[in-house]
Order: sequence, then C-alpha cells, then structure tokens
Amino acid sequence: MKIATRFFVAAIALAAFVSPVSGLADELANWTFETSLPTTGGPHVAESGFFSASSFATSNSGGTFSNPAGNGTPESFSSNGWDDTEYYQFLSSTVGFEDITISFAQAASNTGPGDFQFQYSTDGVNYTNFGSVYAGPTPDFNGGTFNPANVLTFDLSSVTALSNQSSVGFRIAVSGTRSENNGTIASGGTFRVDDFVINGVSQIPEPSSLTLLGIGVAGLVLNRRRR
Repeated sequence: MKIATRFFVAAIALAAFVSPVSGLADELANWTFETSLPTTGGPHVAESGFFSASSFATSNSGGTFSNPAGNGTPESFSSNGWDDTEYYQFLSSTVGFEDITISFAQAASNTGPGDFQFQYSTDGVNYTNFGSVYAGPTPDFNGGTFNPANVLTFDLSSVTALSNQSSVGFRIAVSGTRSENNGTIASGGTFRVDDFVINGVSQIPEPSSLTLLGIGVAGLVLNRRRR
C-alpha cells in the first residue's frame, strides 16, 4: 500500500474515533425545584446544567403558586387558576450545542387542565407549536414514588434553528378548557411540572479526542518523511 493511501486510511480511522465522542448528550439546564422552591411565578434559576446560572423558569398563571411533592421528589412547580392563555416557560442557551431534546414530568388534579401544547422559541420571544395537542398524563404525582408514566420527552433535533442560540425557550401551554376529569377547568384545579431538563449535543469534539487525532496525524506525517 502506498504511503499516501496509508495516511488517508489512518486519518479516516482517527476521525471516526472522534465522532462518537461529539455525539454524547450534555445537560444544558435542569430544574428540579428542590432548591428554587417555586412559590411564585418566577423567575427560578435551574439547579444544574451547563447553562444553569443563566436559565430561568417562569409561569404566567393567574393563580396561586406552591411547591408540593413532585414525581417521587419533595418539590415541584405548581399553580391553580389556569386558562388556555397560560403556560410554564423555560429559557436557556444552546451556544455550542445542537440536537436539542427535552424531558419533564407533569401532572394535574382532577379539575386541573387536561390538554397541552408543547412550544419552542429560537429567540426566547416568539413561539412555535411542536407536534400536536396532547392529553396530560393521568396519574397525579406521588411524593414518595417515581412514576415513569408522568414523564414526557420531546426530540427537537430536527429543529436545527435551535442549535447554537444565545436564547431559546420552551413552553408547556394549556390548550382548551377540558379538565383532567373531562369536565371544565376549575379555578382550584392544579397543574404542576417537575424535573424539566434541556439536553444538547456538543458541536465541538472533546479536547482529548482532538489531541489524539493531532498526535496520530503528526505521527503519520513524520513516518512518511522518514520514508
């Protein structure tokens, strides 16, 4: 095999080694509400994540806010007094990241909202519906037991406009007036969220992988010169 051919094959092999590393998801922001203790509409800073210090949760619900038990956790973000113009909102950054995915747990009381629309924003101001209106999970939160039936995930990797943005937003918006028990939303009906997580994939390979690639290529160049 010619030297140039060997160089090309080895470089491709090293590049393939780097690719899986850059495909690992990172936590950009995570609201557990265990330290923010949301007894108001916010803003509440994220408890963890790459952009936690500059990531905020809010709600425009006209009701009373509280922090009852979450999905197997002591705290959640909760309110009553819901109508179909109100939502929970989560703002963060995705600078340096792509392939955004979202997960969170939600629950409502029997007379709380029953239908929801997930939305995203590429500038933190203007929002677009993602997917169709969905019915909220029927189990209520049990503070002592985690229930996977309460957890929802949204894969927004196809929305490339969310990548590498200084400000993005996500909303869980009430849709319509149907309550959880198929009646009409009551003023005392509650809706709560817990463990809202924004994940993304780094657009830059890890330094250790880049170093390995550089060493490998340099070694091939030196070997070629010796020959």
